[in-house]
Amino acid sequence: MTVLSMFETLMSLPLFKGASHEQISLFVEKTHLSFNSYEPGDTIVSASDICRNVCCLLSGTMMVEHPVFSGNMVVREIVGHGRFLGVERLFGLDNRFAMSARAADKCGTMEFSKNQYLALLQSNQIFLMNSLNYISRHAQKCESFIMDGCNGSLLSVLAHIMDAKTSPESMMISLESVYAPLSDCLSTALPSASCQIDALARAGLVSVVSDHKLEISSRERLINAYRKSGDKCWL
Repeated sequence: MTVLSMFETLMSLPLFKGASHEQISLFVEKTHLSFNSYEPGDTIVSASDICRNVCCLLSGTMMVEHPVFSGNMVVREIVGHGRFLGVERLFGLDNRFAMSARAADKCGTMEFSKNQYLALLQSNQIFLMNSLNYISRHAQKCESFIMDGCNGSLLSVLAHIMDAKTSPESMMISLESVYAPLSDCLSTALPSASCQIDALARAGLVSVVSDHKLEISSRERLINAYRKSGDKCWL
């Protein structure tokens, strides 16, 4: 990556949004940045690792895996450059990663320490506001899930999981059960889970790959369908 392309990438990232070229230059000059390369399949972060650095994907793609429902299911997404790992886990009582990530193809990351990130936040209100907005958004997603509830709707469950765990730029999103078939895992919380899966598939919102795996045809379409549905049960 050239110096110019790195600057352009940094200026496009949510944590640096609105910063001037001079402010980015000052950050690069004062910050010890670590650049790492990964081959396909290499682990970038593992679930339950302690988050001590801000990590950003600068090139290539990676597979991010989010355990849900006590680890009985996992949400997988392919993400591209600009994705941050760990910003929401740097502070607070629990500093462990709630997800894992590995290289989907040859990719490169940029990392810098928590202390350097704190210095960045103290240096300019633009960086501080960007960070507050980023962290607040993550907190609000969890609050939304609790407040809205699911009311027996698989569409609601999937829409909230997509909103909370994946990003709008995500590609190839899937939900996979680890042990029992998906319909069995969901049946304790969702009446007629199997029928609801079939209904979502007929609507083109999911694709049934196997008894254990669903692919989300379009994150945006699924979330919009939930918003328009009035939280119907899709039976």
